[in-house]
Amino acid sequence: MAIMFVVFTVGFGVTTLLEEKENGTLARLLAAPIPRDAILGAKALVSYTLGVLATMILFITATVLMGAEWGSWLGVLALVLTACLTAVAMMAIVAGLAKRAEGAAAVQSIIAVGLALLGGSLFPVSGEGVLGLLARATPHFWFLEGLEDLAGAASWTVVWPSVVALAIIAVAAGVPAVVLLHRKLTP
Repeated sequence: MAIMFVVFTVGFGVTTLLEEKENGTLARLLAAPIPRDAILGAKALVSYTLGVLATMILFITATVLMGAEWGSWLGVLALVLTACLTAVAMMAIVAGLAKRAEGAAAVQSIIAVGLALLGGSLFPVSGEGVLGLLARATPHFWFLEGLEDLAGAASWTVVWPSVVALAIIAVAAGVPAVVLLHRKLTP
């Protein structure tokens, strides 16, 4: 559930760009001597930071209150950092395509739940066949795979295949997200 939580958390931050466009504050930002990339970078950084902090608090709380064991905390941190990056990139595509913040939030929720279903967050998904192939295209699958590998591992480095897969998904989503969001930066 942590990865689904990440997608919802960062989605709220990314849609603030649309809210600012709707209420006129984006026009003020664009009129100020601030580089447009700094505006996008700040939105992404806030969303990313909130995602990382919320997820790490979730993991720490589960450890303290429920005695959950994850394996090496370095591995958990590597997974959380790349999962949050992936979530920001994916939700930014939605924000780049949407016309209104409410519409973006609704689509982001649908995507978050859909990816959770497909990636195995809500119930186990077979790694075989078309469904297994589709599951491997989700960040949820790789996050869960990394946690599963980490659970009994002697070294935190067992998460590297999952971290690399998450980073690839982040880049694949991040490039179109930046292009789409640059189009939003008009008064």
